Amino acid sequence: MKHTLLIAACALSLATLAACNKPEVIAVPSPPVAVPGPTGATGATGEAGKPGDNTTVIVLPPPAASAASQ
Repeated sequence: MKHTLLIAACALSLATLAACNKPEVIAVPSPPVAVPGPTGATGATGEAGKPGDNTTVIVLPPPAASAASQ
């Protein structure tokens, strides 16, 4: 009889938890994948580029780090 109130409170809390509405899981369908259509006609070809025989490439060293950033 000492624990009647405690047992009743536990039973009531368990009954309350059992009656809770659980959220329904809704499966959202994935969007359909667009299938590419047939290829179109080929366009006009551009001009050919120049050969790189006389091309000069200039390579610069990276800028020196300042003393403040070290």
